[in-house]
Amino acid sequence: MMYILLRLNSMSEMSIQGFYTSKPDSLSIMKKDIFEGKIENPRTQDLDRFGFYQMAMYAILSIPLLFSAGFALLYVFTAGEVKYRCLVPECENSSNTVFSPPWILDSAPKVDGTLATCTRYVVNENPGTCSSISFKNITRNCDAWFYDPDERTVLNEWNFTCGDNQWRLTLVGTINNIGQLVGLIFAGYISDKYGRRTILTGATFITGISGLIHSFSVNYWMFLVFEFMDAVAGAGIYSAGFILGMELTGAKNRVLGNTITNCMFAFGEIILGLIAMWLRSWRTLLRVVYGPALLAIFLPYTIPESVRWLMANGKSEEVERVYRKMAKMNGLEISDETIRIFKELNVLQPANKELLDQKTNEKRPVKQVLHSSIIMIRLFICSFCWLTNTFIYYGLSLNSVAFAGDKYVNFILVAVVEIPAHFLTWLLTDYIGRKATLSGSFIFSGLFCLAIQFVPSDIYY
Repeated sequence: MMYILLRLNSMSEMSIQGFYTSKPDSLSIMKKDIFEGKIENPRTQDLDRFGFYQMAMYAILSIPLLFSAGFALLYVFTAGEVKYRCLVPECENSSNTVFSPPWILDSAPKVDGTLATCTRYVVNENPGTCSSISFKNITRNCDAWFYDPDERTVLNEWNFTCGDNQWRLTLVGTINNIGQLVGLIFAGYISDKYGRRTILTGATFITGISGLIHSFSVNYWMFLVFEFMDAVAGAGIYSAGFILGMELTGAKNRVLGNTITNCMFAFGEIILGLIAMWLRSWRTLLRVVYGPALLAIFLPYTIPESVRWLMANGKSEEVERVYRKMAKMNGLEISDETIRIFKELNVLQPANKELLDQKTNEKRPVKQVLHSSIIMIRLFICSFCWLTNTFIYYGLSLNSVAFAGDKYVNFILVAVVEIPAHFLTWLLTDYIGRKATLSGSFIFSGLFCLAIQFVPSDIYY
């Protein structure tokens, strides 16, 4: 959030400097002509209209955005819980048994109404074919376990059973989130320095390679290292795609663009849940989810760099080429006069970039934020809202697999409900504004989360 505020503040500053540091007379003439309707404002003409060009670009952007959802939440299934029980060697063979033999309910004590998974009853002196009377009322710790054969995660890959090993599963999610935090710091810098398309392409491709290596982990620590690397590399995918999408549209359609990108993330969660339900093997799941990310190498040939980033970096020829393509696909005409006026104002001139860099360096965006009480207050409020939203959103998404019923169906349903919520947010934002929508969302979310505590635990739906 701080990165987004700094970036917007920095670009606003550069835009003002770009307009007013050269040829003020031309600027006055242009503003007068636009005001009197002699020419169209090219930014309003091309960027504010959500036409076929924007739809095509969002369709392409949706691919890495779908990937980003899988990359961010895949550990829910790769390091998820698996049903297991104590193996009773006196009664069965691990290579030739079933998960629920007839005597299973008498083989171990009950803990909170369920069969214990770490202790079992001692078998009578005469081993062989067991029955309900083959067990003594004496418990012992389990030496081996039998897992649900229909599912495979790192839990049964490396025998992370019982309470002593539970931290290993929890640590996977912690490492993933730390990796995302580290990755976002670098992604923000690379995005501003080398472009949104660059970080989007590079992050997606590198994450795909890392994820494939991840699937060949030979031990837990190798798995953990590549979990971190996947998160670091993949952290910039959604943020770069989000910013690139926002910069494709004008101010009037920015909420619509936000809705589309958020829905793509939700669709990515749904697809992840369906794939995990189908495969149920952590190695295969990693390969299927990360493998297609290698196709990101073709992104530079299908989507242009952000016009706003190109303008801020003085890449005039590329801006003109993107503008003309945008106008053509949207059925508009961008006149040579419009391009000429832009160039006269040095908005598109590469020579103006040195001046912009010099002016920007004179007053760093971080210093601007620290010296502005208004921006500091907004930064604090937005950061608090972002933090609160993260707790609620990821808390519900991650815990959905622990609810009663099928964990895959629960995960998918939690993702499905996001889609109408995003469109409702779009409508409410237009009608009652951003602040009212944000406040109302927090209030109702908090009330519903509190209401869960009053749902009777003995009711099964």
